[in-house]
Amino acid sequence: MRRGYFAFVLILFSSPGAYANVNQVLEFESRLEQKISRLVQLVDSDAHVVVKVKLKKMNVELPGVSSDFFGSASIHKIVQEDLESIEVKVMSGLTPFPEMIKKEIEAEIVIGQIKGQLKIVPLDASIPVVSRNPLRLIEQTIQRYSGTLFSLVMGTGVAVAVLMVFVGLVVLWAMSFWRSQVGRILTGFSSSQEGGRASGAAFADEAKVQAESREDAGDRIELPLRGLVELFADCYWTEEDRYARWIWDHLSGAQRESLVGEWPLAADFAKYLVGVEPLADTLHDHPYYLDPLSLRNMNQSDLAQLIRDRRDLWNLLPPVRRELLELPLAEKLSLSVVKSGAKQLDKFKEVKSAFRQLPDQAGIGRVTVEDEMAIWNDPNLVPDPLKSTIVSMVWVARLPTAERAELLNNYSAADLARCWIGPEPVLAAALEALPEKKQKLLMGYHQTIAADRKAKIFQRLSSQAVTKLVASKAGAGDEQNVA
Repeated sequence: MRRGYFAFVLILFSSPGAYANVNQVLEFESRLEQKISRLVQLVDSDAHVVVKVKLKKMNVELPGVSSDFFGSASIHKIVQEDLESIEVKVMSGLTPFPEMIKKEIEAEIVIGQIKGQLKIVPLDASIPVVSRNPLRLIEQTIQRYSGTLFSLVMGTGVAVAVLMVFVGLVVLWAMSFWRSQVGRILTGFSSSQEGGRASGAAFADEAKVQAESREDAGDRIELPLRGLVELFADCYWTEEDRYARWIWDHLSGAQRESLVGEWPLAADFAKYLVGVEPLADTLHDHPYYLDPLSLRNMNQSDLAQLIRDRRDLWNLLPPVRRELLELPLAEKLSLSVVKSGAKQLDKFKEVKSAFRQLPDQAGIGRVTVEDEMAIWNDPNLVPDPLKSTIVSMVWVARLPTAERAELLNNYSAADLARCWIGPEPVLAAALEALPEKKQKLLMGYHQTIAADRKAKIFQRLSSQAVTKLVASKAGAGDEQNVA
């Protein structure tokens, strides 16, 4: 009886583990893809990264029954002992692919005794046509995780069978002991009814408090204050504003107060971030921020000059500062082979770079198609600092022809359909920059996909167009001054 009960509990709790397995694998692959993509984007913005992780299999004999349970190891959390292989495929148009980046990627996929396999394949020859058929996507997912799903089905079937046997045994046991136990049950119920109500209510209140406490602390960023300040400052100087907003949203009130007290510039930055859409990232998990350099007052330009003077500091820089440092590729390649020096950073504290000119994010509220027509007719109607607060296709249509075509061709026809709203002259100007085949695809998607100004893809397209528009306007002014 007891052995059957333990077997039932083991199988019942093991079966749902397959769900946790799929989620953990997908999360692990996604985080690794993000890290590697950031490296690849340094040299090839059109490249694609695919990560495939395979876990070890386990064969566990169930106690009390003549059956085995097959499944992947560590169903609740992936650790390095669970990994069997890591395969990373980088699809790039660069020939040859830079050795420095390859070494950086290979270093990222060495976990314990597992050395991941890196494949560099040509972009044009490797990208398959992506099926938008939901049934096909489900089929691909089932093929990829067939082993896990098999474990789920088998485990659930065994669990149901054991459950039926267990229920039958419980019924027999209840009938055998009913007459001898009924008096005791009734007596115990009568004597403890009032006390049980009180203790049950107290237990419920305590459970509620514990659940609320876990919910409040679940997504907090846990870093020492110095690491938190340097992370927030790195986002400030590299203009990773959306990630900075996400960080601010995941700090407690005490953490925010300490951050502003330690680095006063954080107060103005946080005020600006109120109008910025948050975007999650994983930089706060990097071990660098447990013992960071003191770079909080140094912008990217001054940091580049310092690196030229102190080449041995290159490999000691935080990833986001190093990746976005404006240095020629040849210079970055030469720096990557320099041995790291000691953290002698006395001079860093003396450097105080000029602050960023943060725009006022108050904005002008929601705009209508009529408002967009007014902007289209008068390009100078909206000042440059306020352009980024208006999500509109006007900014795309106002770009020079070559830049307009380059920007729009970075998006699929389905993505552009989410952005296809505005005055007819604006949309006509944007459409003419697309190839004829893509124009037809876009018009087809436009019939079934509703445009949405709040869509993240539309906000990103509008923001990129504003950046290019302001830059081209500034460049034209510089040319006139030279002339």
